[in-house]
Amino acid sequence: MKKENILKQIVLQEYGEKKHPKLTKNQFLLSSELYFEVERIYKELGGTQEEPPLKFGAWDISTPKFIMELDEENHFNRYRLQTLNSSIYQMINGFRLDEYMRFCTLYTSLVAVSMEDFGKIIHQRSCL
Repeated sequence: MKKENILKQIVLQEYGEKKHPKLTKNQFLLSSELYFEVERIYKELGGTQEEPPLKFGAWDISTPKFIMELDEENHFNRYRLQTLNSSIYQMINGFRLDEYMRFCTLYTSLVAVSMEDFGKIIHQRSCL
């Protein structure tokens, strides 16, 4: 069982479950300063649409008292690392920016190694 599922099971046993609706774009209002920064990072990442596409999925853990969104290992990648350079993250009290950056570097390296190994396996099988 994945770590996320174990955590979800523990939290829901303690607090119960309540489905909260997804955020809509209209609910996600940003000050013009923050929106400009989101737009800047979107363009820096290679975004080509006029406005950054904002999409919201279901919450990872949703209880009557709080909502929890998890960053799974695949969220720590070179793109997240680039977004962490945004001034927005400097404004968040208690956010461990250094740890997030370290995880992004670590998991990006692990994914690159595993993809390289995967490529070697495919190549070896095709040569048989």
